[in-house]
Order: sequence, then structure tokens, then C-alpha cells
Amino acid sequence: MTSTTDRKMTISEFVDLDFYEGYIYELIDGEIMRRTSPNLDPRNQTIEVYELQNGIFEMISYAEESGEIESNVLEGFKLEVENIFT
Repeated sequence: MTSTTDRKMTISEFVDLDFYEGYIYELIDGEIMRRTSPNLDPRNQTIEVYELQNGIFEMISYAEESGEIESNVLEGFKLEVENIFT
């Protein structure tokens, strides 16, 4: 049985939560918003960008040392990997 409530979460409740690594969490209008964060590996100079597709996170962009990553969330957004690691 699922229980619902109209009560909005407070900032105090939000900061006391345990969060999973690899996600960015935001409290917007009393509701928790979760999205994946890009995977950045400075040792190997790689970046991976994931998108939720049909309930599964799929890699949509990858770059190593050089190259470009893109985001489907920010239309037209592109970033040269070299600019991050230099």
C-alpha cells in the first residue's frame, strides 16, 4: 500500500536524508528532485554522461583526454574535455 501526503518537505528534513552517490539532489517547492551527475574521473581524464531511459541509466556521452561531451537535458550544450582537465 502506498501512502501519499500533501505535506512538503522542509529544508531541515532534506539535509538530514541519506543520499546515493552519483546523483545530484535538489529540494524544489518541497519536493526532492534527483538527477544523475556526470561521472568525472580526473586520473584517467574521462567524463561519462548518463540519461534515464525506460528506467535504466544509459551512457549518452563519453570522452577521454580529448573530445567533446554533450547533454540531452541542456539542448545544444557541448563541452571540450581538454578544457576541464587543463
